[in-house]
Amino acid sequence: MSWLFGVTGQHISDKLISRCRAIHTRETVLFVDPSRFYFAAGGLPETCLFGQSQTSGGQVGEFWVSLGCAFLDNGPTKKILSQNDWAALSDTQIDSLDGHFVHLRAGNRKIVFRTDRIGLRTLYWAEASDEIVFSTRLDWVAAFVGGAKIDFGQLGSRWLLYNQLSYESPVVNIRRLGPSGKLTIEEGKVVFSSKPFDPDFSRSARPEDFEQTLWKFLRPQESLRQTRSFGLSGGFDSRTLLSMLLHSEGNAVQTHSFGTRAEPDVSMAARIARGEGFRHFICEVPPPTAGEALALLRSYVAQTNLAEPGHGVLKLRQYERLDPRKFYLVDGAFGEISRRFYMNRLLIKGVGGILRRDIATLKHALRQKRGEFFVSEVMEQMNKGIERDLGMILDTMPDPRSIGFGNYLDLWVVRTRVPNYGADEQARVDGIILNYMPFVQPSLLACMFAIPEHARKGSKLFKRIISRYRPGLSKYPLVKNTATVPFGMPKLAAMALARAMTKLGLAYLDPSPDELLAILREFVLDALHSRETSEYAAYDFPKISKMVHSYYAGDKSLRSEVSWWLTFDLWRRGIEHPASK
Repeated sequence: MSWLFGVTGQHISDKLISRCRAIHTRETVLFVDPSRFYFAAGGLPETCLFGQSQTSGGQVGEFWVSLGCAFLDNGPTKKILSQNDWAALSDTQIDSLDGHFVHLRAGNRKIVFRTDRIGLRTLYWAEASDEIVFSTRLDWVAAFVGGAKIDFGQLGSRWLLYNQLSYESPVVNIRRLGPSGKLTIEEGKVVFSSKPFDPDFSRSARPEDFEQTLWKFLRPQESLRQTRSFGLSGGFDSRTLLSMLLHSEGNAVQTHSFGTRAEPDVSMAARIARGEGFRHFICEVPPPTAGEALALLRSYVAQTNLAEPGHGVLKLRQYERLDPRKFYLVDGAFGEISRRFYMNRLLIKGVGGILRRDIATLKHALRQKRGEFFVSEVMEQMNKGIERDLGMILDTMPDPRSIGFGNYLDLWVVRTRVPNYGADEQARVDGIILNYMPFVQPSLLACMFAIPEHARKGSKLFKRIISRYRPGLSKYPLVKNTATVPFGMPKLAAMALARAMTKLGLAYLDPSPDELLAILREFVLDALHSRETSEYAAYDFPKISKMVHSYYAGDKSLRSEVSWWLTFDLWRRGIEHPASK
């Protein structure tokens, strides 16, 4: 993670500085004013940029820190911002950037934080005694404050639905900065605001405009010493970007996949690379030892805040196989938004619920099973939180009858799914390698929303691009979830076929939950039998005990729920009891 940790207050003592340094990892840069602040930042040089000036007395004057990867519009191109670029930007320019970032600027006794327009990087903060503490890591803020508790009302949509709906933190008395966020500290007072992404639906654009904007992010102006490596899978979105790259660069394209050759996405990517004659690297590492796995899991869970189950670290740790000194990454994630493919569950089950403000219908349509091992009182808190969050979404979203239901659902995804599912993982990956996702850049999304919905449905934009730049890529099947389907098959038929293959056991079954739970069997059982688990008031302990013992006795249908319990348990211990996690 490229990270930031800071404290403001009137007395930044040596004791407080030691306390801060015991929480965060080794810093790259440190700014300290004993009467005002302590700020440390660290991570990769490419994703942790900074600058400063000094007063005539040699003290810290103005300074700034930028974490992430941002783009400035540069006429026919987009430019990846360098240290010199950031230093020269005005506040107005920062507010209109593409990319993902947290930006800090301090000077004239005022401190200002900003976040990107989509909310793919975020900041957490809390008031503690006479100080205000800030960090890009939720667990570090909780560790500084001490005695933190899970806010199960705020956790409700994050745990029981597809993803969290609000921009709030799931920890009591810790706040979070949302998209287009601005937080100002001046004379000890905190003022903050955020604004969800709000495209201009009166604007008109053509598929050609979408394509031209996409080119800007595939061929940005940059002064990097690294070369691009493109994340290739068996899906539609990476296939689309690949067609453009092959047209532009031929077999000089460098691609990579994460996982094993047994996985459909990986095997299909390798098949395409062989057939089209370009270099492809499979990032595959041997299984970790129990000690390695536990360290990896704890770090991953602490940084991603329940966005994914912990067993995902077995694949996602493979980012580290790509040398950040040689490569930067481009990823096709969230391309489904431009294909009018996300939130079809809401289109099928929830349209009436949206119009009638029927919260029960919307809850059912958005339900996602992770694990139901909490006591009834906690479940009630979660469900009340969901009802509050859904009411807030319905109040702040535009009328679907004025913008169209397809646009409404895509905007719902941009406002709730991308920042709440993507932000913490984006911060984690920023600490490993410079990377970005073209399909969730604000200027591209603004263009996409300006194109009539009928021109986007059925992946028309993407099919047009593939047909124009590399039509031969349509001979390779597509991978949907873990099933392989013909390229030209209609969406509903492909979804039905993928579901049928999964039910019949013909689709690939991800072994990582079982692999991780096998490696950590002793630790999992010890955690289960600990007093911290059996006496945790939120848990239905008999249910958890039966679930874990049944899984290890051979009921592998419980793998997902056991993995989610382990993920939650490690996460909440890191928040509520950081010294004993």
